[in-house]
Amino acid sequence: MNKKLLDKANQLMIVVDSKGKATGEIVSRKEAHKSPGIKHLAIQILLFNDKKQLILHKRQKNKIDNGVFDTPATHILKGETRNQAAWRALRDEYSISKEISLNWFASFSYKKDYKDGTCENEFGFASIAVFNGKLFPNIKEIEGQLIFKSANGVLTDLENFPTKYPIWFQNAIRFLKKSKSGKDFFNH
Repeated sequence: MNKKLLDKANQLMIVVDSKGKATGEIVSRKEAHKSPGIKHLAIQILLFNDKKQLILHKRQKNKIDNGVFDTPATHILKGETRNQAAWRALRDEYSISKEISLNWFASFSYKKDYKDGTCENEFGFASIAVFNGKLFPNIKEIEGQLIFKSANGVLTDLENFPTKYPIWFQNAIRFLKKSKSGKDFFNH
């Protein structure tokens, strides 16, 4: 068994169809990410600062799709709302304890097989959030230093080096570029 499947293996995920509608089933994180996967709910928070820079980090080596650049992301667990999952991710990854405002702007279904026994099979929701306080990255969740980059810079990087970013992030940033919410972040 791939060791990446052991990361938070017993978390309980909400099983959904390709449109994000709950089926009533619950599955462990381990089972949800074992190829070919079971579709479940996930969230991505595109976290910006007041300079309209996206705050990125490198995913820790013990994670599925490790070593890529990402923003806080997680699954919506059994009994959680989207906002509760997002605030948990912000707290767990960057030590943001305040329940900051979230602007949900997109949802999308995606799948990716990593050819190592692990996969993504998720229905994701994407949110924008802005935070200007101190960030304390959790080394159990992220690797190295935080990176601050303009949305246009990330989009250019994504076009030239797509494998540097996970599939869920790629979807979220492209939806942001097309959305009304994204105009402020891509005009700098």
